[in-house]
Amino acid sequence: MATVLREEGFDIDEVLAPTGLNAQTIADPDCLLTVAQELEFQRLFVQHTKELPGLWYKIGLRYGVLSYGVLGQASLCVNTVGEALELFITSFQDLNYSVLKYDLVSSSPAELIIEASDDGVGDDLRHFCHERSLGSCERLMSDFVPGQQSFIRIESALPTRPAWLAQKTLSGAPITFGHSRTRWFIPASLLDMKMPLANETLGLTYRHACSKAVHRMNEQTNIVSRVYHLLGNGRLDDCSIGRVANELSLHERTLQRKLADAHIRFSDLVAQVRQDKAKQLLRGSHIQIAQVAEAVGFTEVASFSHAFKRWTGVTPLDFRKTARGG
Repeated sequence: MATVLREEGFDIDEVLAPTGLNAQTIADPDCLLTVAQELEFQRLFVQHTKELPGLWYKIGLRYGVLSYGVLGQASLCVNTVGEALELFITSFQDLNYSVLKYDLVSSSPAELIIEASDDGVGDDLRHFCHERSLGSCERLMSDFVPGQQSFIRIESALPTRPAWLAQKTLSGAPITFGHSRTRWFIPASLLDMKMPLANETLGLTYRHACSKAVHRMNEQTNIVSRVYHLLGNGRLDDCSIGRVANELSLHERTLQRKLADAHIRFSDLVAQVRQDKAKQLLRGSHIQIAQVAEAVGFTEVASFSHAFKRWTGVTPLDFRKTARGG
């Protein structure tokens, strides 16, 4: 996504600023983004590119199998296409970069379905995620079975056919819209096709690396989610790291180190909690903007409005109007 932003003429550091990241950081091959940072980056990307038709689908097409790191390498080393899909969708879904939830469904002996649901995905990311998935799933299957027709048909959760798609087909398959989930129907005959780089020894090595990556992610997510929960359930006018560390029975410096290991700053978590709480109040209540500001720990409405626009790109009042369809 950063590469696309650069190609479209955006200042990467400026776009990334609210996440605490910068172009140099994410260019580091050893950089690990937290879930919170990844989601915030996606939200910012959507805000900056929503007027560029078809770009989100084209981004998906860039997700070649090796762009998934050890997961991509592991998938290339298994015996069959079916086993490769199993790795991506069942065994190591946490490593596939998507916030959509994928599943493999067998509807008949003749076909297998990849199903993507958006349960838990915010309204601000839903369209982006489904449109990008159309490209990423097409690219993944073309890498697994080059030169083959991958899909029998596609059902998309996008509400209507997007303007950038002139025809009623995508990647050679009929596509329809307005479904509750996005689904790709794959000929069962493809599943037993041999992967050209199948290697049992390498496959085991890469699977082990995938397991370690998921374990590391779970450890990081655990401390981040615990801090987020404590902040969200406490007074937002008292978001001191000392209070949170005390409630976690940790020394303040220990908590700072654990968050640093998760590549996130305490201040970023505070901002995320305040942002999420503010959005919740603006969507679901009729209280005044000043009361929302106070509820999320701001003593001045102007400071809150400035922070909210920095987070979302719009003012609190404009956000409320849009959220309510006004």
